[in-house]
Amino acid sequence: VEFALDPTDDVVASVYLLRMHRNLEGLPFTNAGTWEQRRETEALLEKALLSCEGELKGEYLPLEGSQSVERFPEGMGNDDAACLAREKLLPEEPDSDVLVAGGFARHWPDGRGVFRISEELACWINEHHHVQLISARFDKDLHLAFSRLSRLERAIREHIERVGHRFAFDKHWGFLSPSLPMLGTGLVVGCVLQLPTLSDSHSAALAALCASLGLKASRHGTSDMARCNSCSGRRLSMGKTWDLSRPSSLGITEVEQVNHFIAACRLLCDLEVELRRGADAEEALAK
Repeated sequence: VEFALDPTDDVVASVYLLRMHRNLEGLPFTNAGTWEQRRETEALLEKALLSCEGELKGEYLPLEGSQSVERFPEGMGNDDAACLAREKLLPEEPDSDVLVAGGFARHWPDGRGVFRISEELACWINEHHHVQLISARFDKDLHLAFSRLSRLERAIREHIERVGHRFAFDKHWGFLSPSLPMLGTGLVVGCVLQLPTLSDSHSAALAALCASLGLKASRHGTSDMARCNSCSGRRLSMGKTWDLSRPSSLGITEVEQVNHFIAACRLLCDLEVELRRGADAEEALAK
């Protein structure tokens, strides 16, 4: 992974958020499974996660109200739930008509939980996917964030393969998911950029440029990246700071996706710096 994204050290707002989704082959997706199948999925993944050692060692906490784990007959306690909520690591019960109708709230919260390693690395079980890995960094080290995410995915994969299971994968569609936009790598990578010059008078051009680069752009505070601001303690200008992400992609690897994301963000960083130095906006944007 190439991670020298902002050599000026002035544009990236020091935060990244990566999410990786995986589902088990041979077991129904979370929204389609029975009560028993969801518990079977949880038990298998709990064993895989609790086998992690060293920097990946953590604690599995079933959601409050879940009775699926014997040592937590009523799920996690109030203190654990409050801690995870502060860290934005607590899954919320689906309440949209689309998700409820799709079955994602079925038997909630039973058979669902959080494996917490730190406030920067965690895993959700049976939320929208069998596995959702979360890696966040409140500094500029995207390389470390992606490396830790990859090591956790590999640890889970190797354990489930030893006991006769594997992640659902198709050579054409990549990692399978109940959500069509998540087919492919199953990875979403994002960061927050401070782009005051571009935002002041070129916001429309910025949005178009992001779309052409394969990036999803939104004003900071309106996406999952808001978690990073609240946890990092940084004060960011909401009107001039952007949440950028590259969603799951078909036909490329996770490493290629991350490098494409870095190259696109690097271009935006360079453009912002050029405009701050007085470059002609139309010429800079045309390049």
